[in-house]
Amino acid sequence: MEKDANIADRNSFNCCGCTACESVCPRTCISMHPDKEGFVVPVVNKDNCISCGLCLQVCPMDVDSAKNGIMEAKIARHLNKDVLLNSSSGGFFSALAKYIIDNGGYAVGAVYDKQWVVRHLISNNIEDISKFRGSKYVQSDLSGVFTQIKGLLESGKVVLFSGTPCQVQGLTTYLRKKYNNLYTVDLVCHGISSPYLWKEYLSQFGKKKIKSVNQRSKMLGYHSSMMQIDFEDGTKYFKSPRVDLFLKSFYTDISSRYSCYDCRFKGVDRVSDFTIWDCFKPQTVASHIKQDDLGYTNVVVHTNKGQKLLLSVNDLNCHNISNAIEIIPKRRSMITHSTTPNASRSVFYDSVKRIGLYSSVHKYIPISLRDRAKEFIRLPLKKIGLLRLFQHNR
Repeated sequence: MEKDANIADRNSFNCCGCTACESVCPRTCISMHPDKEGFVVPVVNKDNCISCGLCLQVCPMDVDSAKNGIMEAKIARHLNKDVLLNSSSGGFFSALAKYIIDNGGYAVGAVYDKQWVVRHLISNNIEDISKFRGSKYVQSDLSGVFTQIKGLLESGKVVLFSGTPCQVQGLTTYLRKKYNNLYTVDLVCHGISSPYLWKEYLSQFGKKKIKSVNQRSKMLGYHSSMMQIDFEDGTKYFKSPRVDLFLKSFYTDISSRYSCYDCRFKGVDRVSDFTIWDCFKPQTVASHIKQDDLGYTNVVVHTNKGQKLLLSVNDLNCHNISNAIEIIPKRRSMITHSTTPNASRSVFYDSVKRIGLYSSVHKYIPISLRDRAKEFIRLPLKKIGLLRLFQHNR
């Protein structure tokens, strides 16, 4: 796209929704608004725009930031079993966040608000660390977050930020200089669904009041993660990606933002201090580890600053990987490759608006009788076995 004076022509093809442009605008004439699919894109008030070009100078889609290589690689697991069981993988970020907050800093990550909207929260409260746990396959609301982080950094506060690679790069390009008191953790990303789709998904439960949401529940084990929603009336919703409408949409690559299908933030080298992702086969890189289906985190440390921080954290059991490349899958990997759009991606969101999520899923990514049978037969049996395993490991 030809670079104009502002960023007004961006859409979900050439925008990742990071809010860097909105945050840097000196006239506050850029605001983020949902497009027809519910993904936020910048909208410019041209009457107030002074054509300074700052928005384009900080856009991570345009700016090639300097990348950090691999300093070392580890697989990590939180020492607290309750933290581990409520984390998507090994609880790595929870351990870092606790250390930072215990030492007077702030942790920043995605949480659910009271309406179950996914937002980034800035907190120096230990009790908020539990809110950061768990995968959230929805684009988070970053409104005002970058400017607040800059204020904290300028005042000398230590900040730990976690997000998708585009969010981390958006923050670093917005700041326009390196801060020794900023630590960043990027997540190896499959893509993100729109807040609109998440809202439509939750609407299927009607007026039932939600108590908690876990898109990667380990109730059946780390390798059989499920959507689990607990309600105030004591009932529970519990389904696998085979049949859950939201997770099936996500894992069949029909609901991601368009920019995710050609993600420019892939690669082994990153702008962050840490890159983390699932470690499903820890025994392949650390043979002495016994697989117990509770989860580990793959960790790549990119900077000296990150190395020093990790040495100070006491809540993790880390296993060093002598050859860092070993933990990066040799096959096609989300670390280095974008996801491929589903053949029906171009019509899916429009269909959801016309006929609803349930009908759209059954039209474009139908749930097979085989998958329904697996859900009906296998889950109760595995649930019994895994509950015994969890009780044994506590």
